[in-house]
Parts: sequence; C-alpha cells; structure tokens
Amino acid sequence: MDSVLLGIHIALGGLGIALGPVVIWWETRQLMRGRWARSELGAAYHLVVLLICVSAVALVMRTRPDLWALIPVAAASYSLVVLGRIPGARRFRGWTHAYVHGVGSSYIAFGHSARCRRAYS
Repeated sequence: MDSVLLGIHIALGGLGIALGPVVIWWETRQLMRGRWARSELGAAYHLVVLLICVSAVALVMRTRPDLWALIPVAAASYSLVVLGRIPGARRFRGWTHAYVHGVGSSYIAFGHSARCRRAYS
C-alpha cells in the first residue's frame, strides 16, 4: 500500500513539474493581453498540487513520522497555489503580483520539498 501511495505521489510530482511551466507561460500570456489569469490548465495544476500535498502528508504519517517537518511545507505549497488562483478570478490592487508570487512560488516549492526530503533521509 505504501509503495502504491509513493508511486502516485511521484507520478503527481512529475505531472506538477511538467504542468507548472506551461500554466505559468499560458496564464502570463493571458495577463499580458489584459485577460483573466484563469484557465483549465491552471485549475488542473491547482488540483495536482492539492493531491501532491495530500499524498505527501499521508506518506509522512504512514511511513516516516520523523519527517513531520514536511507537513508545513506541503501546507505552504498548497497555500501558494491558492494565493495564485484567487487573483486570477478577482482583481484587486496588486493582484498581478499576488498571482505571479503564488503560482511561481508554488512551483519553486516542488524543488524545495525534494531537497528537504533528501536532507531528512
């Protein structure tokens, strides 16, 4: 069961790594054209990040409770993608900065999570 969960987590991580730059490129183009920074690709990225974070928490709880410090990293990663998704639907003062910071930082968090995991292993 744990190896299946790990396989799912790894597959989702690969999908997130592949999907992130495409979403950032596409939605940034939309922003530059004065359009909303919301797309089906962005929604898919949001879902993938959520599933990665849930699987990370499940893996920590089931197999490596000593890696508990990765749970806040997972929560922060998901929070960042939410931060990026909200401004795409509701414009407010500084919304473009919130979008870029949220989506870009959520993508950067993938690499940070991998480094943290290796450091704790």
